[in-house]
Amino acid sequence: MRREDFEAGFETWAGTVRRGRWWILALGLLFPALAVTQLSKLEVVTSTESYLLENDPTRVAYDELRAQFGRDQMILLAIEPPEVFDLGFLEELRKIHEALEEEVPHLDRVTSLVNIRAVEGRGDELLVDDLLLEMPTTPAELAALRERVLTTPSYRDVVITADGKTTAVMVETNAYSYDESFDALSGFDAPAADDGKPREFLKPAENAAAVEAVKAVAERFRRPDLPIHVTGSAMVTHELALGMARDVPRFSLAALAVILVSMLVLFRRFAPVPLALASVFLSMATTFGVLGTFERTLSILSQILPVFVLAVGIGYAVHLLAIYLQRLDAGDASEAALVAALRHAGPPVAMTALTTSAGIASFLAADMVPIREFGKAAALGVLVCLVYSLAFLPALLCVFPMRARAREAQRETVFDRWLVGLGMYGARHPRQIGVGAALLALGAVVSATDLTPSNDPISYFPEDDPFRQAFEYVDERLGGAMTIEVVIDGKEENAFYDPDLMNRVEALSAHVDTLVVNGDDLGRTVSILDITKETHQALNGNDSAFYAVPQERALLAQELLLFENSGHDDLERVIDPQFRVARFSIRSAWDDGNKKAVVIEQVQRDVARILGDKAEAVVTGASSLIARTVQATSTSLIRTYALAFLVITPLMMLLIGSLRSGLVSMVPNLLPILLTLGLMPRIDAPLDIFTMMFGCIAIGLAVDDTLHMIHGYRSGLARHGDAYRALEETLRTTGRALLFTSVVLSLGFLVFTLSTMENLRYFGVLTAFAVSGAFILDVIITPALLVLVTKKRAVPV
Repeated sequence: MRREDFEAGFETWAGTVRRGRWWILALGLLFPALAVTQLSKLEVVTSTESYLLENDPTRVAYDELRAQFGRDQMILLAIEPPEVFDLGFLEELRKIHEALEEEVPHLDRVTSLVNIRAVEGRGDELLVDDLLLEMPTTPAELAALRERVLTTPSYRDVVITADGKTTAVMVETNAYSYDESFDALSGFDAPAADDGKPREFLKPAENAAAVEAVKAVAERFRRPDLPIHVTGSAMVTHELALGMARDVPRFSLAALAVILVSMLVLFRRFAPVPLALASVFLSMATTFGVLGTFERTLSILSQILPVFVLAVGIGYAVHLLAIYLQRLDAGDASEAALVAALRHAGPPVAMTALTTSAGIASFLAADMVPIREFGKAAALGVLVCLVYSLAFLPALLCVFPMRARAREAQRETVFDRWLVGLGMYGARHPRQIGVGAALLALGAVVSATDLTPSNDPISYFPEDDPFRQAFEYVDERLGGAMTIEVVIDGKEENAFYDPDLMNRVEALSAHVDTLVVNGDDLGRTVSILDITKETHQALNGNDSAFYAVPQERALLAQELLLFENSGHDDLERVIDPQFRVARFSIRSAWDDGNKKAVVIEQVQRDVARILGDKAEAVVTGASSLIARTVQATSTSLIRTYALAFLVITPLMMLLIGSLRSGLVSMVPNLLPILLTLGLMPRIDAPLDIFTMMFGCIAIGLAVDDTLHMIHGYRSGLARHGDAYRALEETLRTTGRALLFTSVVLSLGFLVFTLSTMENLRYFGVLTAFAVSGAFILDVIITPALLVLVTKKRAVPV
């Protein structure tokens, strides 16, 4: 379609809007009103495993671990009383333990000094009971209890620190939803529900309910002389979601206030502001209502979606209103001004929406679920903004026409002179500007090579945040609240009756005790090895010299059978009923996923070397999910940004109608993203799932600015036949709208730098930098490139 036909189509559309304005307004209000009724169906999914695709090998291995052995993520209470082995405290510990068992929903079990496994032999009989089945009553019994606890290896750094000053309570939730206990006899296949469908793993809302119940119990018992630190891997995404839920709405409202004030200052009149905001808010309501109807689940990144829709919607509205107000001030009647605004701003707004939504849809190629979901939701939001900007907002202008300002208020401003001066400088020095742009791009690429992929949600919290402090406390005192899980497959039934295999597991445990990777000391291990040694010791007069693996297969099998028949359920948590597949857990401190990936790779190599051909092993667990997310972030960045470029470039050529102008348009679109990526290492911003999101907004607004500039220039060139005159006219009209949009949105995003959450601060800085950079580059570089391409010819290319 020729540009003239496209513009003529929008002139016709202006007449249609004027005639059907009441119907458009009615539908524009009715549809979001119906859509928002679906908001209650939306569920925000925040679990660590939900970051990865269901068929991702790391997630598959993790799901198999949960299906067989239960959930590896726990909530941990670290308690530091004046004296652990004190009758008063032990009674209070029992009360805490019982309160957790009674009040925490979706609970699998609570483990503490109260009920930790106590293995004892009496003659030929093996007794396995809770440690504090009977409370000590005398100083001598307390002393004996202390001695037993501190000398039992399987207790250390699990329920007690080596110095005996801190005790821990572990709260484990069910692996599956609705508090149903899973069948440990079912092997690696998740048990089916009554309707024959596979049962769901514990939902984020259920995990959140358990976390909040644990926090409530801790708060009730916490005193100045009884500090209780609540932490654990099960809390990470929950606390992150809480922090963002606290800050995002607050700073979104602050950003909205800044945008409102900025629009008042830049427009110098009040009337356009409520119309623009009405269009944007209805776009938001419709977008989330549609998502509630069809998608039902959102990721943690979806909290950024309102900001994105606000940015896009305000941009579209400002472009239309700026032209409308300019035509009013020039003497046009309201109806004529609206026709001119739709003719001039409608085509580039429509083209922008198509290119932006197509570019953002490239996020569907990401390796991560949150990025894919954001891509779908953001693309939908762009298209909804397009409809409201080109239909609902014009209908509002038909019903609420505005008046022209007084002549003295219409004079050229310092911003206009500055804008035209920058653009014309670029047009008159195109080669120098081109060389400068190339150097900027080269410098940005070189700087961006220092980017380090990251996944470290704990670092998002302020240093004085109780949750972060609790994590750091447990890392230091108990060796960490995270685990690296190794699933060992002996390849045949009763494989773990073989002393040779058990000896290799013992060698692996000893090796882990000495292993330091990337500065990360791994903590104690938990496995069938502990039960085997405890049982052998108990059956040999409780002599610590027999804390070892029996070296005869028949004896090893008999002792494990005795433990199995004791009625205690610890065995099923570390090995399957066929004694073929065992779980080997390694306590680990929290660390950035980038560093944790190195640790996991080392563990995988060492496991394979030590086990040899006796068994096969897979390293999994929440730590592996975090490490895999780092790799997925890197591949997603490269894949989605490259795909966005490959999708947007031909679209720009097609919509602009020119091969050369389409290629030219990509320079100011890519450069802001490159510059922002280059800035990130210089301000220590990590490359993670949140900082990736600045690219969405940068792509959308950079394409917006460029299309408006090129469309205005080509129209002026067709009328005047002079490149310089066409550019100057474009800068005085379209340029002002670009300035309005960029200033308003940059200030709005900068509000997020006041957040307590580091990820939101970086998001605000990077997005504001990218938005303002896109504007400056479009004002300076686009005129230079257009002059180089057209060579002052009268006929547009």
